[in-house]
Amino acid sequence: MNTTSRDAVIRKIEALLAKAGSTGFQAEAEALAAKAQELMARYLIEHHELGAEDGASMIRRTFTPTGAYAAERIRVLCGVAQANGVYAYWNKGGGPPTAVLFGRADVIELVFATFALLDTQLVRQLSTVGAGRRDVRAFRHAFVLGFAAAIRRRLAEQVRTIEADSPGVGLVLADALSEAERFFRQQEPDVRLRTVIPRLSSWEGVEAGRRSGATADLGGRRIDGRPALGAG
Repeated sequence: MNTTSRDAVIRKIEALLAKAGSTGFQAEAEALAAKAQELMARYLIEHHELGAEDGASMIRRTFTPTGAYAAERIRVLCGVAQANGVYAYWNKGGGPPTAVLFGRADVIELVFATFALLDTQLVRQLSTVGAGRRDVRAFRHAFVLGFAAAIRRRLAEQVRTIEADSPGVGLVLADALSEAERFFRQQEPDVRLRTVIPRLSSWEGVEAGRRSGATADLGGRRIDGRPALGAG
């Protein structure tokens, strides 16, 4: 696939995701997102098989979300990235939380398009969820963490489902993630990462977020009998 064809596929996927995020009809949104994820799955597999011959470059990209609960929402982005073979970490330091992604430039574009769809759903819910509670801020903080955890779990489950029908898909993603991590080590050899376990401020919020994440539009249905890689 040449650069022109690759750009055309990326634009088509982004257009489908944008339309899925803007429609007011849930069934239409699911169908559009499912089609986008089917195209993404085919795209990732084809380009991994082509390897360096297709001319795609490895890049480092940073992203600083705006709005409330940015540090929690950024976990959704990192989950989507990893599910698509993109290495990601986030840090806060002395400023706003920032995600750092390493991987193929074209795949990172698709990761952000998928994250935008999920983040739109999440931010929309955050405007109302927990309203009237005395601990509304703590509840919403926990809600986002629960949502992110559910998205990561569903992505992992979908990869296993696709692997059962199409052996080799898991290896493709694992190889892509390993390649991205090697690129990260080359770019930032002095960076030392550590796992940060978030403080849970409300178990009720976590459970509500998990329920929401369990039904969020990932586009994991089948299209024309082919497995669709949900949300990246």
